[in-house]
Amino acid sequence: MYRKKVLTIAIALAFVLGVSGLALADSTKNYHGIGNTIDHIQPTLQAGNKATTSVWGIFNSAEIEQVNVDHDATQTQRGAFNSAEIHQIGIYSSDNTATQTQTGAFNTAEITQRWAKNLATQTQRGSYNEAKITQIGGDENEATQTQRGMFNEADIHQDGVSNYAMQYQAGVDNFALFLQAGNNNGSTCGLQYQSGIGNEARIIIEGNGNQTSQWQQGFGNVAELDITGNGNTTKQVQRGCCNSSTIKLDGNDNTVRNYQQGVGLTYDLDHTGDGLDVKVTQFGIGP
Repeated sequence: MYRKKVLTIAIALAFVLGVSGLALADSTKNYHGIGNTIDHIQPTLQAGNKATTSVWGIFNSAEIEQVNVDHDATQTQRGAFNSAEIHQIGIYSSDNTATQTQTGAFNTAEITQRWAKNLATQTQRGSYNEAKITQIGGDENEATQTQRGMFNEADIHQDGVSNYAMQYQAGVDNFALFLQAGNNNGSTCGLQYQSGIGNEARIIIEGNGNQTSQWQQGFGNVAELDITGNGNTTKQVQRGCCNSSTIKLDGNDNTVRNYQQGVGLTYDLDHTGDGLDVKVTQFGIGP
């Protein structure tokens, strides 16, 4: 009798956590006209999670929430008051991965990932682009944001483990920031690239593997790099007019490379200690 009851409970649990979980775990929604709003909520134990949203125009708004286990989320939007959010929370072997693509008008995109294998990509085109990726709690991180158009703003926050971040912007009044709190940091350079007018790029790193790179091309560029410790290695490249570059280091293995070409160039290095090896190259006219 006891064994029979245990078996019945096990089957019931398998059904609730397995069958119903799988039934809810994959959700796809496509909308096409006027006041679009799409939400996917996939709570705990939604086994293979996967959510896809496609929206065309006008008041677009899309949100995906996934808690454990395999995650995956894709959102594509096109036209007018775009807004897209993906929140993924994982533990142990949770897989994360999030992709958002937006085209046109007041674009805003946000991805939050906690724990496990992380990876996030956002691509935006046109008008008031704003993109933010937050990866906290650790694990393998990686983040990519690409923006085009006007008044671009991009933030990436990573607080541990393997890190890597890349941001590309083209347009007017660009601002790019990434913060990395620790561990392997930009394992393939952690790049920021901007082209256009009124660009500002900032990288703030607290410790561990470091390596970063900032490239700017255009007019009125400002590049700032603030590193506190460990492996270091930085590179700043600026081409154009009225460019300004600042690097602040605190300690450890250092190595700084700065290249500026154009008119109205300024450069500032603030260094405290350890294996410094700096090379500054300027072609053009200073301030």
